[in-house]
Amino acid sequence: MLTMQAHCIEAGATIETTYSASICRLAAQGLGVGVVNPYVASVFARDLRILALHPPCAVEVVLAVPSRFAPSERAETFVQLLREELAQTPAGPGQAGFADNASLSSSPNPSSV
Repeated sequence: MLTMQAHCIEAGATIETTYSASICRLAAQGLGVGVVNPYVASVFARDLRILALHPPCAVEVVLAVPSRFAPSERAETFVQLLREELAQTPAGPGQAGFADNASLSSSPNPSSV
């Protein structure tokens, strides 16, 4: 794997943030490069040159729901639609979909998506 060190390149400074909008704004100002999801990058497309990573990076996401309240009918419908959509998504690294037996009403913790 090629690294900056292998090419004798040293970073002048390191800025770290977990906020995708901040990453894009810093990159747009010429302060470096960043890795963000394609949606956020598209929001800043006017100010950035967007390059796809190959192979694509698998990213784990979760569905966060309140633990102390029963899910609304809309929330249940949304989860069902999400299940159906993920079932049609070509599986890649990490296999897209819900964790086994994930349910809005059965767990106080977020359900994996």
